[in-house]
Amino acid sequence: AGLTTGTDRMKGLLAVLTVVLAGAAAFYLMQDASQYGALRLEGRASVALLRDDAPLQATAGPTARSETASETLRCVLFGPFAHKDLPGVQERLTRSGLLQKAVVADRFLPERFIAYLGPYDNTTAVRAFVKQFRQQGIRTVKPILEGELSYGVEIASFSSREAAEKYLVSGRAPDMKGIKVTNRLGEPSGQVDLVFNAVTSEEEDRIRNLTKLYPAAELKSCY
Repeated sequence: AGLTTGTDRMKGLLAVLTVVLAGAAAFYLMQDASQYGALRLEGRASVALLRDDAPLQATAGPTARSETASETLRCVLFGPFAHKDLPGVQERLTRSGLLQKAVVADRFLPERFIAYLGPYDNTTAVRAFVKQFRQQGIRTVKPILEGELSYGVEIASFSSREAAEKYLVSGRAPDMKGIKVTNRLGEPSGQVDLVFNAVTSEEEDRIRNLTKLYPAAELKSCY
């Protein structure tokens, strides 16, 4: 009987321990599950937030790019202007916010073939010959004081070498040794253009408003 009672007590003790362990395990699993669930919930909330933002970013990006792409940037040329006019033009460009886009470009004379005398070491001989030829009635004569042909005398100018050579034997040229035909490359004309590169339509309208102040200048495409 004593043995039976002891066995029963051991069984009862084991039953109690089993219940206690089962309760502890259940509590632990519940705590772990709640923490895991919280992490998963936090993760889902984070993903949802990113997804909510994504359509806005996707919409804003292409829209901004398409607006830029739809704006055709142009190169326009405004001129001509004499050098003495540039300070006033610069002031108006500054007021219009266009100065930073303006580049000054010299206008060059077309290439010509000339009846030429020279070169000389200084301007004294050049001026003397110019005066002499003008007294002889040659009104086309000009002094050349700058460039590769200085110091020389341009007696007459032609669009082709053949025309210039015919002039020398026509009897209209001065009867003087040393006169020859040479080409005079395009040289600065004393006038300039303002080149505006990559301007928007709104900026082009601002430039166009300035044409009212300079009737001799025109606005046109660079190409």
